[in-house]
This record gives sequence, C-alpha cells and structure tokens, in this order.
Amino acid sequence: MNRLFKKSVSLFVALGLLFSLLQIGQAAAATVVKVPDGEYSVPFRALKDNSEDNSAAAAFMELNSGKLIVEGGQMTLLFKVNNYEWYRYFGHLTPGKSKSLDPADYTESTPLSTEPGVDLFGSPMEEYYATFSVPVESLTERIEMLMHIIVKAINYDNWYNVQLSLDTSKLPLIPADSGGGAGVPEAALEQLDEQISVVQSVYEGTTEGYADGDYYPGSKVSLYSAILSAQETANDAEATPEQITQAYNDLVTALANHERLKVAVDRAALQQLITEATDYADNIKIVGSHTGTAANGNNAVVWEGETPKSNADNLKSALSAANSVHASASATQFTVNSHLNLLSKSLAAAKSFLTTKETVPLIVLDSLQAGTKSSLASYFEDNADVLRSNYYVYEHIVWRNIANVDKSSVTYSRPTKDGAYSASSNKAVEIPGASGSDTWATQLTENRDATLPNTSGIIPLTFKTLEPSVTQTVYLSFNGSLLTALDAKADEAQELLDDTSEGNAPGQYPSEARSALQTAIDSAKATAANLGSTRLEISGAATALQTAVDTFKASTLQGVNYSVAHATYATFSTMDGYLLKPASLSTVNGETYATLTIKDSSIIPEFKVKQNGDYVDAAVVSANEKADTRTVKFKVENPGAMVDAQVKIAQGAYQATHDIRLNFNGVDNSALSQAVSAANALLRTAKAGTEPGQYPAQAIAAFKLAIDTAGEEAVRIPGSQQQTDAALAALQSAAAAFKATVVPEPVKEPEDGAYTIDYRILKFGTNETSVMQDYVTTPARLDVSGSKLTVSITLKQDKEITALKFNGAATTVVSRDPAANTRVVSFPVNNLSEVIDGWVKIEWPAVHYFNEYDIQLKLDAATLKKIESGGGGTDPGTNPGTDPGTNPGTDPGSNPGTNPGPGTTPTAPTPGTGTDTETDTDTGTGTEPGANPGPTISFSDTKGHWAEAAIQKAVELGIAQGFEDGSFRPNATVSRAEIAAFLSRALKLDAAASGSAGLSDADKLPAWAKPHILSVAGAGLMTGYADSTFGAGDTITRAEIAIIVARALKLTPSANPTLTFADASQIPAWARGAIAAVAEAGLMEGKDNNRFDAKAGLTRAEALTLIVRLLDALHKEQA
Repeated sequence: MNRLFKKSVSLFVALGLLFSLLQIGQAAAATVVKVPDGEYSVPFRALKDNSEDNSAAAAFMELNSGKLIVEGGQMTLLFKVNNYEWYRYFGHLTPGKSKSLDPADYTESTPLSTEPGVDLFGSPMEEYYATFSVPVESLTERIEMLMHIIVKAINYDNWYNVQLSLDTSKLPLIPADSGGGAGVPEAALEQLDEQISVVQSVYEGTTEGYADGDYYPGSKVSLYSAILSAQETANDAEATPEQITQAYNDLVTALANHERLKVAVDRAALQQLITEATDYADNIKIVGSHTGTAANGNNAVVWEGETPKSNADNLKSALSAANSVHASASATQFTVNSHLNLLSKSLAAAKSFLTTKETVPLIVLDSLQAGTKSSLASYFEDNADVLRSNYYVYEHIVWRNIANVDKSSVTYSRPTKDGAYSASSNKAVEIPGASGSDTWATQLTENRDATLPNTSGIIPLTFKTLEPSVTQTVYLSFNGSLLTALDAKADEAQELLDDTSEGNAPGQYPSEARSALQTAIDSAKATAANLGSTRLEISGAATALQTAVDTFKASTLQGVNYSVAHATYATFSTMDGYLLKPASLSTVNGETYATLTIKDSSIIPEFKVKQNGDYVDAAVVSANEKADTRTVKFKVENPGAMVDAQVKIAQGAYQATHDIRLNFNGVDNSALSQAVSAANALLRTAKAGTEPGQYPAQAIAAFKLAIDTAGEEAVRIPGSQQQTDAALAALQSAAAAFKATVVPEPVKEPEDGAYTIDYRILKFGTNETSVMQDYVTTPARLDVSGSKLTVSITLKQDKEITALKFNGAATTVVSRDPAANTRVVSFPVNNLSEVIDGWVKIEWPAVHYFNEYDIQLKLDAATLKKIESGGGGTDPGTNPGTDPGTNPGTDPGSNPGTNPGPGTTPTAPTPGTGTDTETDTDTGTGTEPGANPGPTISFSDTKGHWAEAAIQKAVELGIAQGFEDGSFRPNATVSRAEIAAFLSRALKLDAAASGSAGLSDADKLPAWAKPHILSVAGAGLMTGYADSTFGAGDTITRAEIAIIVARALKLTPSANPTLTFADASQIPAWARGAIAAVAEAGLMEGKDNNRFDAKAGLTRAEALTLIVRLLDALHKEQA
C-alpha cells in the first residue's frame, strides 16, 4: 500500500469517526464531565439567583481564589470570602433538597481557616478572610448557595440565594464515560501524521461555551495535550512501531472523548410545557367577559371560570419568551431551564387564579354578637354565591323588596387582617342582566389583598329604606356552610367519644384524654352556634377539634404482651407470675405510658420504675382489695428498650426487693415462661451420676443450655411470636429428651404367674399420652411363663378399632363382649422396660372418622401386682377409664335444666395424617392426681404462683395434695372427679362407700374418687349428665363450677340476671342465673378484658382458690 493511499484511508476513517461522534453529541441531552485526580486553580463567578449577572455577593468573595481538589473522583472547591464577619449563615444545597430560603434545606459550611484584614469601611477585622470548602457535584452545573449577610454599619440584613459558576476553560475536561474510538492493531507513521492533522483541525475549529453545538469550556485542554503527545512520538526518529501505533490510538481516543464533550441543550421539557401552556392560554376567559364588564377594572363583575387579566397577561408574556428561547440556537441549558421554570410558575399562577364558585347560606345579623338572624333578612335572598380567585374573594347577593331600598345608599366595608373593618366604604356593583322586577343582584368585594388570604367572611353593610326613611346596618355572614360543617364534625367527635369507655384496659381511654376531647367538642360547638363566628375562628376551632380527635385516638390503651425478665441475666424473672398480662400502652402528648395490674397486691407494697436514673413509685390507678390486685401506671421513656423496675415482696418474715426488667415487645411469652420455670424446677432436683434416678452429667449440661437458650426470649427486642413458639417447642423437646436419660431402676423379671400392670399409650416418638389411651382400660394383665411375657389389654371400641399391631405383628384376640362393644387382645413383649412400637386403625362411620396412626406402649413396672392363685383372675378392663363417646364440651343449644354438665354428643378424634396428634389430659390410672402421701406445703412449682396462698391452705386442710415428684401442677386442668374429691373433703361430706346415686357409670368410677363422687351427688351439688353418666374424667368448666358453688352456698340464681361481662352473650342460659349470683357474692370474677369465659376449663389453682373462698363464705354465715 503506497503512502498516498494510506493517507486517504486514514483521513476517511478519521472523518467517519468524527461524523458518528457528532451524531452522538447532538443526541446527548447532558454530559457528565470530570477531570483526573489532582489540584487545579479555578476562577469562579457569584451570580444572582436565576441570572447570568453578577450577584452583589461577588464583592464579598475572592473570585480568583478557587482551588478544585479531585480525589478518587470526588470534587471539592476551596475558596476565600472577605468581610467574613458579615456572614451570619453560609451553606450549600443538601443533595435531594430544593432551592429555598430555608436553612433546613442546606448544609452549613464551616470555615477551614480565617485571616485578619480591613473591611470596606476601613475597620479592622480579626476574621476578615475565611476559607470555605463545598462539594462539587458537577462541573457543568452551578453550585447553589444560601447566604445571610448582616452589615450593621448600613443596617443591611438579608437572606438570598447565590449560584457559584466555575470557569472550567483551563481544566483538562474528559467525559465521565471516557474511552472508546476505533483504534487499529497497527499504524504507520504516515497514518499518525494524518491523524494529528485531522485532530489539529478539529481543535482549531472548536468553540467552547454552553450553547448547542459548543464544547464545554476545558474540552480543548485535553485535546491539545493529546496532540502534543502524538507530535512528540511522530517527531521521534527512534520511535518503535508499537509506540507509533499507541500514539495513533491515543489520539483516536482523545478525539472520541472530545466529541463527547459537545453541548446538547435539552429543550424537550420546555417544548412540552409550551404546548400545555399554549392550550391553556388560548382558552382563558378574562374577568368581566361573561358580563361585558372587563373594561371596568376593579369593578368588573367576576364570574365562575374567569381569570384576572394580569395573570393571563403574565402567562402570555412568559409563553412568548419561552418560545423565543426554544427557537434560539444560542440558548444555553441554563437559559432553557430558567424559562421552563418561569413558564411553569406563570401557568401555575394562572390556574390558581381561575375563579371558582360556592353557593352558601346567607346569614343576616344585626350585630356580631347576635344570637339570631336579623329581621332585615327579608331584604335578601336566602343564599349567596362566594367566588374565589386565589386570594381574591367576591360575593354575589340578591336583594328583595328593592323598591323600598335606596340603591345609591348601599355601602359596605371590607374586613381587615385583625378581624376589624376598613375605614373606607365601598359601593356595591350591580351585576348586569341578573336583576328582576323587585330584585337587585350586586357584587361585593371582600378581599383583593394578598396579605389577607383568609378574611373573616363577614361584611358590614349599610343601606336606607324609603318608607320609612331609616338607615339600616346589617352584618352579612357568608360562613353558614362552614358553621354547619363544624357542627357536624363536633357531632362526629361526640359520637366517637360516646362509643368509648374510661378505664385502664386495652381499648379504653384515660380520663384526661376523654376530658380533653370533650372540652374541644364543647368549644367547637360553641363556635358553630355563634352565627357571628369568623372564618379564622371557625377554621381554628375545626383544626383544634381535629387535633383533639387525633390525640384522643392515639391515647387509646393498646393491649401489649410483655415479659418480666431477670435484672441481669437473659431469662425470665420469678416475679413474672405477679404481673398480669397483657399491659396497656397509651400515648399522651407524645409520651408513652404503660398500665398494668399487680396480683397479690397485699404482699407487694412497692412497685417502682426507673425514671431519669432513679427508681420512683408507679402511680396507683386503682385497687381491688377483694381480688387483691392493684393497677399502676408509669411513663415508658423508651418503648423499644427494656424498662428497669423494682418489686418489693413483704410476706411475713420474708422481706425482699427484686430488680427486674420489663420487655414490652408485644410477644406472649407466658407459656414459655412457665415452661422455663418448670424446666428449672426439674433441673434443680436432677443429680449427676450413674445411680438409678440420676442423670448423665452431659445430659444435665445440655438441658441447662436448652433452658438458658429459651430464657433469652425474655429479653429479645424485637421479638416475634414465631420465635417464642419455636423456643417453647425446642424446650419441650429438650425436657422430654432429658427425662428419657434418667438412669432407670433395674428391672427384675417377675416369676411365672399372672399379674396386673399399669401402662400408657403414647404419641409416637414423644412422652405425651395418646388419644388412644381413651380407647383402652387399665391395668393390663401380664402372664409370665418362663422367658415368655404376654400382655393382655381391653379395647373399649371393638367394632371401631379394626386393626391393632405391636412390634409389627397383629394382636391376638382373647375374647369379645359384643354387648359392651369390647374385646381383649394380647401380644408378647421382651421385657417390662422397653417402649413398644404400635399401630392402630380406626373406622367409625357413625362420626365419619377413618384414620390410622403410629403409637407406642410403655409398661409401668413399678405397678406390677401378682394375681393370687384362686383370686378369680382380673379382667384387664375392670379399672374404669374415660368413655371416649362422651363429649366434655357444653352443648349451648340445649338447656339441661338442673344439669350443670355438658351434653352427650359422641365425639371422635380429629382426623390426622397418619400420626396421633390429638391432645388429651391424663386423668389418672386408678390413683388420684396429686395423691402424694402426707400434705406437703412446699412444692417445686408454686413458689411465687398467684394462687400459692390458697394452695397452701387447701393442703393444710387436707383438701388437696401434691405429686410424688414434689410438684403440685397448679396450672393442670382439673377433672369432674377431682372437683368432687375437693368438695367432699372441703365440706366434710360423709363418703358413700356403696350405691350409685343414680349414676349409670357408677361401676366405672375411679376407686379413689367414687366415694367422693357419690357423696357430692347425694348432697345435690353435682349430678350426672342427661344420660345419667357422671363423666369422671371430663373437664369441669367455669359455668359448671359456678352452679356448684351457688348450690353449696344456697344462693338463689337470678331469674333475670344482668351480666356485665364482655362475653355475656356467650354464657349458656342455664348457667346465667348462678353466675350472676356468685359474681355478686364476690366469689368469681371476669378474666382479662372482663371476659367470664364460661366454657373454659378450670385449673387446679383456680378450683382450690374458689373452694377456699367458698369455705370463707360459709364460715362468715355460721359466725
């Protein structure tokens, strides 16, 4: 290839590249430029706001002191100002904020250094010069500054906006997206020479500026630098081909970057606004157009949809200027944006002055204090039109009986800012074409002053009547609609208030909040009733009322669950049981307050909360001596953090103050707290070792870790119910696993013979009793013959239990009793300590229940009893169990008369998915729950329990006992058999050793409970169900116990009871009279939120507390 051909190709490539980049530059709306890291001197200008002219602030700045520091792409401008002591504020616009005169939108600049000097008046200044630094977001955009300058010598005090414009002409600008250009793999010296020539030509033809097609000032610096570098290589006789190629490609890149610095002014937004503004301007109707009074100036009659001429003219002027800028080739982006802003404001102003009309009642008063309308109201139509054009306000009124009015005498005064009236009088303007034969339509101008945007809405008007000739003065109020609206809002607020109640429970409101709202309602009502109320008074009352309503709504007591945590450890405090859940949170004047109730108030004389570093007594809201509770209220300084508190316990010789922490995280941790308490009780009694009853050391350590982990939920902020439920499940699993590690007692295989043995059927893989337990009777029969052990059990539902397997093999049918629907089955076992895997299939068409699931059977070797020879043998079904066909719930649809118990609808287990998941309560296997020999006052799980005192008294009286493991289980659900035993012992009834008391299941009653059941049945305190069964294992409900207590005290049930419980509508009709009687006697109360919860089961603690109260009431009667 010859040199001439190469030169032509090079020129063609360069021109082609230049042309393509030209198109890119023209299409670009804006270019972000940068300079390499370093320090550069950069002069700047201080410009008037939205102007190309210098600001007066330029005299206070050293315009040639600018230094641009670029580091890691971040740009900062350093510069000096003079007369610094005049600067009261100097700040740059905060990113994301809009330009304003509000310092809140700016970031204040602090001087880096100061120097002394002499001010313009010759006075020395210690701090005359100051050096500032401000961030530079873009080199092509102005820096928005806010200044507050005070010059005391000339009484100058002013805030104003200033823009700093940097002179970038000496900066080596490159585009932010620099790079690119069509480089070549190899370039000859001739190509480099030609490329230098092309780029030199582009350089010489470049015009720097900000108009369309110009290049940003500073763009030539970088291009010139690239040219010099390429020429140096071209002139180097020893330059290698690689260096020549590199120089060529660097020059191509420099040219590409240069073209990216071409200014492209974006006119799209301006064009769009011009189109919108033109369409609006073409449809403007000037004030007075409708009535032909446009030439009357301020006396032009205003009509709906019209715009003042001044606003229309301003819009047209701004539109003309915008069109000129849009068409100008020399327009800069700043000019385009300025006219975009100007046109936008002019269009918005024109729209804001578009006249609107509202027809309102016209109220005619003799004075501003008048309580009734004037008799002169007959001279005016009932309604008037209020026309608004931004702050311009006009009223159109129609006169009646105009024949008796001297029109020329009609004058009025305009209201002023302070509610008074202007001293000058004005004439009413007649509305052309709107009057009738005896009517006169006129326009009054209420306001044309921009400083009075909300005038009173009341105009004093004077006129003369002809017969008789009397000068009359009335006050025309155009505020009727506002008064009506205010009155309606006050009614709404009153309805809101009337629908609420005062109290300390969730959903209720503090008394001060209700009083504050009532005061605001009364004030608003008074303003609405005053026909002379001004617009400012009405709007003020409406605002005050809305504020009061909002404040009132925010003050509602919100029910929030909380936990009582240890003062220092991440676990639950033992004081948790003394504080009722949930608490109530309310907000008053932006402050958060908590209200909670203390149980066993008599032994807790002090409850303090830390406030400002000191413990102070919580305010007592109320106290209930009968229930032994106290409600307190205290300020919560930080609802999102733990609240430090102190509880003092004073019980006999025991006096102690406990530091605690309250966690108002809204999570119900009550079940987890109880589980942690029970786990700790179990852990305290566990001993490490290898002896029977002891536990492996590693098992104790693992269980302690599980307890500690669960306890952490007490202090978790924020917490969640899901996390707590997971922690509870994990702790329960850990407890079950721990119990399984206990070293068992050595099992001695029995001698040959027949035995009875207790057993439990478990949910597979757990230590929980399976629902299958209800379908068998205990004890079982064990036959031992050599090494062969065979267990026989009785199934209650022979027809329904269609298959039963243990250790994978079907059981052997020993016998059947079709009449009783039972069968005896047997199966072999290896020993008495193993847990035997099983499977059961149930098909119960009568209740549409079909299911099969895995189970496990566990024998209790400790209960093994030999059947003596000749004793007649023992059927493994003779010990009564619980009839699974009895529904322990209350049938609300039938009145059982004197029967306080549940109905008799057969109930099947809930269908599962192949595993036993139904929960049931073990009511004992032939021994009384809690039948621990000898009364024990101290139990592992009653310390600090709310019913501890009642439990102690019941044990002392021999009414109840604890369990063999040292626990009392106060929260366990109590059965009908247990209640019968408690009542029989408490009332010292004669135990009936025999008989049936009319109970059809008397022969199936547990032996330990049967005498007690028969005695309470004989005393008429408890009776059987409608089918004459007693249902010993069924749960006793709160409704049933209320009837029993009423009978014991011989209380007369109310014939027409009035129940105040929140769930009164859910209380069965057959129990309402008794519940009302025991509640009135103070024996039973509602639960949280005043719910009686009639169908809820009774716990051992609740039952014994009620029985102790029953005994106290009986003793008072006998005294």
